Amino acid sequence: VLSFEEHFHAKKMFEVRELLLIFQLILDAMEKLLGILDVNNAAHFVMLESSLKIQELILSWSYITALIPKRIIKAFESLNNIKQQPSLRLSTHWQIMLRRRTIEVFFIIYWRIREHPALQLRGINCLIQLSTLSGPVFSQPNSSFTYFRDYVELLMMMLKNCDLCENEAFGISTIIRKLLMIHNVKVEMAKMDDGLVKEFLGAMVVLTVKFMDI
Repeated sequence: VLSFEEHFHAKKMFEVRELLLIFQLILDAMEKLLGILDVNNAAHFVMLESSLKIQELILSWSYITALIPKRIIKAFESLNNIKQQPSLRLSTHWQIMLRRRTIEVFFIIYWRIREHPALQLRGINCLIQLSTLSGPVFSQPNSSFTYFRDYVELLMMMLKNCDLCENEAFGISTIIRKLLMIHNVKVEMAKMDDGLVKEFLGAMVVLTVKFMDI
């Protein structure tokens, strides 16, 4: 049995090396699959289901933050084994997350699978986790704002082109709640285009009314 110090070190190395590499490889495969994706094709379905399962696990991973004392991390990990998924707090190594195309791939895939219950839940969980991105990954000036803006733009594009079903209400409302909780919305929205801000606020009103009727 590993001591906590050994566990801490091994987990940190795995996150920085293997886990990031796995995420990149699966993301590349998902992006290539988009060009030929047919969810009704059994082989495509299995490939996408496996890919989303892996990505959901990676995005829901309880990442180690070096600035937090180890005793707190240990307690935090124990709590996460019982309760809800932790926010996606990443180190500077995860610059791939700041590419608009990264989150765009997840939005496009969700759009294509949202009518398939076996895939829809994993897809929306990935989007929820991406909405919580925070931490040292935003080390560059304005990187947090750019990510927030890109996410909101892609969310609005999806919402404008689909009629949400009852089983999507919780997931979409959770995304919006996480965006408002995790990000410095007052600062980020002040930098955003007025049209996008109005569209986002308007969508929240429309969805609130819609979800109350569901």
